[in-house]
Amino acid sequence: MIDRNGSFCEYWPILFELGGITFFPESRVLWGTLPKAASTSLKVVLGAAFGRMVTRKGSPDEYARILFDPDVFKWRRITSIRDPFSRTVSLFREFSADGETFAEFCDSWDLRIARDAAFRRHSFPFSIFEMIAPEFRIVFEDLDQSVGELLKAFGKEPIEIPHLRRSRGSSAAVYYNTFPETADFVRETYAADFGRFYDANAID
Repeated sequence: MIDRNGSFCEYWPILFELGGITFFPESRVLWGTLPKAASTSLKVVLGAAFGRMVTRKGSPDEYARILFDPDVFKWRRITSIRDPFSRTVSLFREFSADGETFAEFCDSWDLRIARDAAFRRHSFPFSIFEMIAPEFRIVFEDLDQSVGELLKAFGKEPIEIPHLRRSRGSSAAVYYNTFPETADFVRETYAADFGRFYDANAID
């Protein structure tokens, strides 16, 4: 959360470790980049709208300079959100071992968090970005309309979204119907993401 001096307090190093911020210095915009929420497609659109991107992976030195520059707290801020039920299924499709069931994947969650830095960077709750006080949230479930509203709000021309890396597997409900106990796991793991933005009892 932004403090009275306009800084992101002790939470900023957490975002640095996760690498979860994308900067657009030419437009003075920062984006809380949520993995498994169309981030690959959104990078294309937001890059076209806001100019050059700076990420921790692509430009680590410049990323660090911007991240800890007090002036960055004056930039405009956007984030992405996605229903935790479907996002967990998306994580399963990418990170599960061959032959591993969805229930086994959920059971080994904490071990993955401890051992796999990539999984740790992909699985954090989107509510962590609330600390940066976003003025706009891109909603995964209504991506085209949400991006259109964002571009209009920021005075940009419409841009068609290239739907890259789109999953073509079964719906999320299939996984939770097969392994009902996993729904409670997701509710607990992403408790902060439910309530304000998503219904913890609705699995599509």
